[in-house]
Amino acid sequence: MPLRFTTDRKFEARCTAAGGETFKATFRVLSDDETNGYFSPDSNTPSLDQEKAFLRAVVVDLGDLIGEDGHPIRFDSGVLDQALGMADMRIGLLKGYRLGLQGARAGN
Repeated sequence: MPLRFTTDRKFEARCTAAGGETFKATFRVLSDDETNGYFSPDSNTPSLDQEKAFLRAVVVDLGDLIGEDGHPIRFDSGVLDQALGMADMRIGLLKGYRLGLQGARAGN
């Protein structure tokens, strides 16, 4: 598939939370300059606030989320904030973004 050369690029990735549960995320691709704005060059490990700010900038949508009542959860900024407050989902999103940029595919 040819690459659409645009500054507004998005991709979907399957992300994994604790226990192997998965959910879908749609991400916006940031430029190098935009990405550098979220992480301190003085540290190899970003702070929790830096991770959350970065994910707020790149996460466009979350899917395949089911509430305690068994009904689908509709994505909005409140859902994103809740997800970012759960370490396993936050780590799953960071990993999904990184693997998606690398073009990793399940089973490869």
